[in-house]
Amino acid sequence: MLREIIVVSLIEHTGLEIVGSKLDATLRKAASRARERREIGQHDIFAFLVLDVQRIAQIRSAIAPLGFPDDQLVTLAVDSDTGDVDDFEANRENAGYVLSSWLDKEHPSAIEIAYQGSYADLDLWWSGIESIGTNSIWPFSETAFGQLLPDTHRQKGATWLAILQKAMDLWQPAGWVDENRLSVVAACLCEWLHGFEGASGNSYNDFEPDAACDALNICDLWVGLCFKETHSDQTVDEILAEHYSEENLGEIKGSVLLDATEDIRSEMRAALARFFGGDGGLFYALYSAIWRGHDRSWHKRFDDLCNNTDIEHLAEIDEPWQFVSYGWSDGACQ
Repeated sequence: MLREIIVVSLIEHTGLEIVGSKLDATLRKAASRARERREIGQHDIFAFLVLDVQRIAQIRSAIAPLGFPDDQLVTLAVDSDTGDVDDFEANRENAGYVLSSWLDKEHPSAIEIAYQGSYADLDLWWSGIESIGTNSIWPFSETAFGQLLPDTHRQKGATWLAILQKAMDLWQPAGWVDENRLSVVAACLCEWLHGFEGASGNSYNDFEPDAACDALNICDLWVGLCFKETHSDQTVDEILAEHYSEENLGEIKGSVLLDATEDIRSEMRAALARFFGGDGGLFYALYSAIWRGHDRSWHKRFDDLCNNTDIEHLAEIDEPWQFVSYGWSDGACQ
């Protein structure tokens, strides 16, 4: 199951300013939605950025009557660097540090999103989703899957699996063939995230298909059947004589897996784009996982990233944007 993490900046507000204001009405609606979602099992997290420790009591007093579930509410105090608690611009960097530290400590598996959900009428500073509970449909360890991912996403493996399950409408496997197909879908996502690392220039594509076969419990029988399909003009004896040895078994398994992931890559990319609200939302999720900018609201960062027409910026993001739009690019092989 996925839950939402909602961060609202109250840095420019005091508790007294909130009561009876337009913000007050907006927060009341959000609290009502939070209670409704909780009744159906959606336990969202709300965090409020507050400038100056002395304002926390005021803010809490203003928020308490709104009806947010108590265990979902977090207030993050941002120390003023300037001594002027009303100087918002001068304290943005500090606010970003506080938010980054909290996310790293409390929600390391969260993936930032371009928000379009139930709380879209709030002026959000940051929003993300994270997995809670277990994704029991997968025939392998979520921890093992996480270890296959790039460093950027290593702690987010369970969340990516939950996203993949929902985006592609995946169900409990009925047998060993379905189990191997699920493993291939997971391997495809793993390879794709590595590909974005290469396309974006953040790192290299370090995906190891033979290691993925082992970690994701892709069985040799499935590999053999797939290999036979691609060599249908040969008998089993001819295939074994020409291709098989103990030394190259891992290479064969890896090659078969790469063929299988290539076959479903387009379908997976399209499903992820729908889940994130389009190519721009998917690009933002991948890009912001690498280059975080918590000192600015997500609206500003999204606009600067996806709607910026500066020639140098467009040249900089061209390769990763092509990757996300078409599912692969030459740079993804680096």
